[in-house]
Amino acid sequence: MIHVVTSQNSDDRSEMMEKVWRFRHHQFVERLGWKELQSQDGREIDRFDCDDAIHLVALKDGDVVGYTRLLRTSRPHLLSDVYPQIMDGQDWPRGDDIYEWTRCICDDRAGLVGDIQASHMLITGVLEFCLTAGIRGMIVETHPKLVNWMLETGYAVDTLNTPHVINGVPVVPVHIAATHAALERHHRMFGIRQSVLSIDPGLNNPVTGHGLLTYLPGLAATCPKSISPRCANRTARKPTEHRPRASTSQDFAAINPAGRTSPRCVPCTGVFMPRLSPRLCLAAFALLAISAPLARADDFAFAGSWKITGAVHAPWEDPDNPMITDDEQRYDGQVVTITRDSMKGPDLMGCGKTEITVETLPFAGLFEGGLAADPKDPGGAYDEAKARKVALELGFTTEPVPTLFQGCSEISLHLRDATTLMFGLNNRIFTMKKQ
Repeated sequence: MIHVVTSQNSDDRSEMMEKVWRFRHHQFVERLGWKELQSQDGREIDRFDCDDAIHLVALKDGDVVGYTRLLRTSRPHLLSDVYPQIMDGQDWPRGDDIYEWTRCICDDRAGLVGDIQASHMLITGVLEFCLTAGIRGMIVETHPKLVNWMLETGYAVDTLNTPHVINGVPVVPVHIAATHAALERHHRMFGIRQSVLSIDPGLNNPVTGHGLLTYLPGLAATCPKSISPRCANRTARKPTEHRPRASTSQDFAAINPAGRTSPRCVPCTGVFMPRLSPRLCLAAFALLAISAPLARADDFAFAGSWKITGAVHAPWEDPDNPMITDDEQRYDGQVVTITRDSMKGPDLMGCGKTEITVETLPFAGLFEGGLAADPKDPGGAYDEAKARKVALELGFTTEPVPTLFQGCSEISLHLRDATTLMFGLNNRIFTMKKQ
């Protein structure tokens, strides 16, 4: 669960917050190499960790496995005090209900919390918190390519200025609106069917300053075994009329609070087909970092040489407007060689040495959600039953499906079985066989 910590309950959560400071130091300084944040006591705290900061903490068996922080933009925050130059003197949305999203990271071995990937839970928890607390939108400083991901996962995005290069990294400031449509999209992408927040009884709403912080009505009538009993006591509601968008994917990079590129930033995912998985960057949203568990040597089933043996038209292709492409001719018969830190192959798969990340996805998340989409209405509701049916027709038998993301392109590989990989490119689904 994602625990909400504010100035009201931070004393009661002092042990948890002590773990948070050490977790942040371990992740950002020791793991990502942000030496500017190094401290002698092994605790990473900065001047923005004030009484007004909101901390969202992912716990697993009592240990911190994920964390993020929200800063109110009507008070000092990173864009106002650290990176104001990227606005070129222009103003940006600020207010008591607009927050800046910072310091977001998951442990690379966090794995599942209950039946949900820790990083999926963390990202979804941020959006759920915004909606339940009354946060209208968030400011993010990030790589321009991440804007595509934001749009395609349901966010309403306003680009606030042209990109600026900071230490070789293009950074663009954006404002993203928190909407129920985006939350629905996250739920479908990550297979989440209940609240992921744990809110202390009697906790006041830190955003509005009045009233208690409560759960969004109707997210879950009962709590699964893996979820804390705190998620109970919700009232039913009509399903929202918002609908998720179709998605596209791009990679993104990030800079740390000192303005230095993270040495472990992965191009944030590649698509399943054309979208992107937010988990795949060790540092994301500029000053936010999110990571997926890395594959271990004993479970890295992707290693070896794989031959591309053919392609079929993808179910997300509109038959009335088919895409004309020579992808099949270019890729058919080509061999891709994968190790734990490299990928060699044609075109988009010719990465060489790169960051390799593995995560698991439900059928509805395969090929960037393309199996669940209606090609006639890509902005319409996603059909999970259809995704399951098509996945089974493609030969997938169990979910979640191990999926490999690499650091140089949008291609992601889904492990159908021990000898078969599949990937989406444009409006084709390709099959690869182990050699």
